[in-house]
Amino acid sequence: MEKGTSVAKQNSAKEILADSFASLVIVVVVAIASFFGAFDALDDYFTDKRFKYLQEPVASNAVIVAIDTKSLQALPNWPWPRAYHGALVDRLNKAGVSRIAFDIDFSAPGEAQSTAAFGDSIRRSDVPVVLAAFRQQLSVDLPDVIAEITPTDPLKEFATIASVNYPIEKDGVVRNANAKMDFSFGPVPSIAFAALGAAAGDEQYGIDFSIAPGSFAIHSYIDVLEGDIPAQTFSGKTVFVGATAIELGDEYVIPVSGVTSGIILNALAYETVRQGRKIRTLPAPYTLALGAVLAFFLNWRWARSNFIKQLIAQVAIVVIVAGVSIIVLDRFQLNVNVTSILAIQLLCGVYTLGHELEKRARIGFYARMTARDKSALVETLVSENHEGFIVTDDDGRIEMCNQRAAHFLNWECTPIGENMATKAPKLINLVADLDETGIIGRFEFDTSKGSDRRSVLDVTVSRTTLPIYGHRLERRTAERVFIVYALHDITSQKRAEEQERAAKEAYASTSAAKSQLISTMSHELRTPLNAIIGFSDILTNESLGPLGPPEYSDYVKQIHNGGRKLNFILNDLLHSAQLQGDELDLQIDAIDAQDLLDQAVKEAGKRPYWGDADVSVNTDPGLATLRIDFKYLQFALSHLIDNAAKFAGPKAQINITAQNYRGAGIIKINDNGPGCAEKDLPRLTEMFFQADGSYSRNYEGCGLGLFIADRIIRRHGGRLRLNSQPDQGFEAVVVLRNATAKARHEAA
Repeated sequence: MEKGTSVAKQNSAKEILADSFASLVIVVVVAIASFFGAFDALDDYFTDKRFKYLQEPVASNAVIVAIDTKSLQALPNWPWPRAYHGALVDRLNKAGVSRIAFDIDFSAPGEAQSTAAFGDSIRRSDVPVVLAAFRQQLSVDLPDVIAEITPTDPLKEFATIASVNYPIEKDGVVRNANAKMDFSFGPVPSIAFAALGAAAGDEQYGIDFSIAPGSFAIHSYIDVLEGDIPAQTFSGKTVFVGATAIELGDEYVIPVSGVTSGIILNALAYETVRQGRKIRTLPAPYTLALGAVLAFFLNWRWARSNFIKQLIAQVAIVVIVAGVSIIVLDRFQLNVNVTSILAIQLLCGVYTLGHELEKRARIGFYARMTARDKSALVETLVSENHEGFIVTDDDGRIEMCNQRAAHFLNWECTPIGENMATKAPKLINLVADLDETGIIGRFEFDTSKGSDRRSVLDVTVSRTTLPIYGHRLERRTAERVFIVYALHDITSQKRAEEQERAAKEAYASTSAAKSQLISTMSHELRTPLNAIIGFSDILTNESLGPLGPPEYSDYVKQIHNGGRKLNFILNDLLHSAQLQGDELDLQIDAIDAQDLLDQAVKEAGKRPYWGDADVSVNTDPGLATLRIDFKYLQFALSHLIDNAAKFAGPKAQINITAQNYRGAGIIKINDNGPGCAEKDLPRLTEMFFQADGSYSRNYEGCGLGLFIADRIIRRHGGRLRLNSQPDQGFEAVVVLRNATAKARHEAA
């Protein structure tokens, strides 16, 4: 056992080591793939889907004045004179805006008077005015030459310059924004930070695309310029002015919404910073660390468990990872790139699947080996068995037959392929009466030809059906039915049964003769015994005059006592004969328990061994009546009490208690006698048994008292239990389970 436990622990340790190594390899492979950007596209895809799921309108402080198609139609000849923008700044100042940000290219010199008018409006503005600057590739032919596009000097003197550049990722989508951009003349804050008037650091942050573009109020440039929009619409707001018209081409591709104008992207970046919703991405090492923990957990906990549990665990982890990533992004603005985690999970699933396939292959191998071993074992059992076995198909053709069956049926060889109807017509007739569960037929036939010796075979015939298995490789269209004949030689058993039956009949006859003898002798002896007792009683009482010498009185008393003892013995013998013959006719009635015990003590006091016994009787108030035969049960109890008085001696102390225990009557009789050995207790209720059976024993009697008491109590459906230890007294417990014990107030 210890060796098997040690081997199991070694195997478990090897499995843990193998699973740990597999987990490490999986994490390393995923880390290398992540380092080379294998998961970037999927990470972006999952991030975009999370934004789409979370996207909802928010309370925005940004208002967009859109240079849309309507405005271009109303004010043709783009670019417009800059005096229009100056007029817009003046109108927005009157409306009480907090800031104005233009995402328009003002790098061209423009018409001097119009530019001056715009510059004056910026100078007069009560709120900061932000103008756009950006860096772009000079031409396709010169990819390394970057041009810096900034407003003309007259405009930027009183305006705040802000960058409107956004990093575009490999897939052409904008997901992040820079807090500032380095220009040749120094760092320039992004338009989001400039519009807020906040200090910009060197950070790059993720834009929160869960903010729905519909959160922003968008008004046509021409409507605002002409005063068609109520002034309170702009009060306290940050106004972004830029192009939304497709023909102006200021567009970006962003998650969720797809192609979007630059001015809306600026507003999204602005609200992201203003509301403190800058998206941070969990660094790859932390993500890989979470994946490593997941890998070790999956491989240690699930790699060698039930495949269904593994599949459920994998699905649950996908749901949990997806849910947690959404919650973390929504609540903490932390983007967790889950692809590496899911890749680790997938590889763990592949590793688990490999274990499952290996396990199934091992199970298949064991199944084939077990089937082969069982087939060989069955063949050995059938061929070497002492029983005879015959198996036929539903048409009676013999499929299997062992040598023992051939011997029983006097066949010279096993007739495989022959028909049972011709080989054993008696057996085949049993099949006609065969039901679905099988039958047992027993009959006799000659076991050897030309011999008078006959043997008895016990034949079991059963039908076995092999069902059609629900497997894709199953080709059978009908169930196969086999008839199995099991032949057992019961000749010796039949002989033993006959001998046992004869012995029982002889015993019954002897027992009946003995009971009849006892009954007859008891009756025949009673008449002269009554004369002896009666006349000795007359002489003892000197009813006809003095006897003379004192010795005569002693002799007469001995004759009288001897007659009484013999009378009690004859009565016990007669009752024993009745109990052996089961001749008691009980008259059941409700009997008061106290009266029963008092009468039993009184009857015991009449017996010759009573002496000066001290008897105490205690009846539980919870016990009033017992449904019993008063005559016989008090006779049984008097024997138990007399037995206690006889063995406890002249100074016997006998304690009798009766109680009601869960509706059963319990009567206990204890004495202070010498007790007896525990090994003798089971035999004390046998007829004529005495613990000391020698002729020199100290106690008289013929061993019938406990036998009579036990038989009477059993006839009442009860039980007699005897308890004793040498020199510790004797206890007799009467349990009347079938009696009805009632409380005294109920009996009344």
